[in-house]
Amino acid sequence: MFMSIKLKPAPAPRIPSDDVLPVHPVDGSSVIRNMTMGTGFRFNQVLDCDMIHGALVRLLRIGDWKRLGGRLRVMESDKNKVEIHIPQDFTAERPAVRYTHVHYDAKIDQHPLGSRFPHPTIGGGPAVLAATDGFLDLLEPDNTLHTFEDYLNSDHPQISLHCVTFRDATLITMKSPHTMTDAMGRHALIQNWTRCLAGREYDVPKLAGSMEDVVSRVADLDASDQSSPVDKIKVAGHNRLSGPGFLYFVGRVLWDRFRGDKAVMRTVYLPAKTMQILKNQARSHIEESSAPAPDTGDRSDSPYVSEGDILTAWTSKMTFSTYPKTSTRDVSVINAIDLRARVPQVFAKKNPTPHDPVWVQNLIIPAYTHISVKSLLVEPLGNLALQIRTSVQKQATWQSLARYCRYVLNRLYQGKMMPLFIKPTSLMFTASNWHCAKLFEVTDFSPAVVKDCTQDHLNGEIAWPKDAKPGKPVSVLPLTFAGTPEMKNNWLIGGRDAGGGYWIQGYLTDAAWANVEREIERLQALEED
Repeated sequence: MFMSIKLKPAPAPRIPSDDVLPVHPVDGSSVIRNMTMGTGFRFNQVLDCDMIHGALVRLLRIGDWKRLGGRLRVMESDKNKVEIHIPQDFTAERPAVRYTHVHYDAKIDQHPLGSRFPHPTIGGGPAVLAATDGFLDLLEPDNTLHTFEDYLNSDHPQISLHCVTFRDATLITMKSPHTMTDAMGRHALIQNWTRCLAGREYDVPKLAGSMEDVVSRVADLDASDQSSPVDKIKVAGHNRLSGPGFLYFVGRVLWDRFRGDKAVMRTVYLPAKTMQILKNQARSHIEESSAPAPDTGDRSDSPYVSEGDILTAWTSKMTFSTYPKTSTRDVSVINAIDLRARVPQVFAKKNPTPHDPVWVQNLIIPAYTHISVKSLLVEPLGNLALQIRTSVQKQATWQSLARYCRYVLNRLYQGKMMPLFIKPTSLMFTASNWHCAKLFEVTDFSPAVVKDCTQDHLNGEIAWPKDAKPGKPVSVLPLTFAGTPEMKNNWLIGGRDAGGGYWIQGYLTDAAWANVEREIERLQALEED
């Protein structure tokens, strides 16, 4: 009997005529390169997918936008550094986009998977729905391009576009390695994709950052003492996790992954009425505690906390709802800060215009809020949301961000890992808010509408938003693929639909999901009062 040996696939051959561009240090860091992300859109119309694909290809032929049509490779001289190899010309053999299209001659509700695809409830209330990872057979053409190695070992472009049309609906999935961009970069990509679809190539701005790493420009703003190497920094009062503490933390995470309760992904839909209940509760809590609003620079009539702050507080409460209130553990709540919006010296003018350059890369900095499990469970929703907002605002000054970028780049240049600023015993909670990318608003495939089935869906039992225009998505769902490590205690906020409802996804234990179900029932009862 012979043992079968699985050989490691050979890297894809290098094409000498390709243009080669660098992948910047943050984009190519080990944390980022281990993730493959996607976005799933549902439209209640039949769309011309060839037309949509053609518009995306046209975008990737404009100037430096061709970068997004390149192939991932590692440098021959340094395997820790990543490059993008771009064909001189995009052809059928080496396309700008990996495009696939499947059509089913049936209504979406008649398809075994399409009928169970996450949608609002019949009554229009809040609900815990099926997870999109159970629909990947519908949302991608095959079980490929899930890992960083999958991209290295193939000549596939970074962007995959898979379209599924029914007689009354269309599902579109766009997938790419996380090395390509963050959610705000995805906003810029989709915005200019739709411009090309509408024949407005003249409105497409320059894609910046192909050769120069804009993170280094942010780092250069750091005015602290640069005569000595950057070796220490505190974020939210914590030092970088290192040494024995780091080993303890990693060991505990691995033990929990293999021996602890497995995380399960589910989708949660919170309609506008439910969101308003949570907002009213949060504002009431803040008023009762007489807590002052943080100086955010927002309009004077803005609320103390944003919807994103409230959702982060609510989801963190749900995540750790199975822990005892006597727990002595701490939780590190990790949000994201977009450098584009926070460092005007580099990214914005006094009077920005639609033609200003855009950056499609990873420009997100983590912001930490350290809270005890006991406080997380006991503190009212509004107070917790305010604590998170205040902590993020303190870390979001351009001076703090410049210092952080200088520190991180210094580590990455030395081949070190991205840092974590938490205690070795901390529990991690991450909330990624894609609502900031406004994918519901910016996605407009109306020129490609072949058949408008909006009214048919509105006349059905499902409570679809009435304000969604033809060619605009009625749901936007973040997607993760097999190459992405399991992210327990993690939430992805897909965004707010035309009716004001939020689509969010969480990775929680079954016990935590049971508590989410009970909370949803409580909110449903409040809606009915």
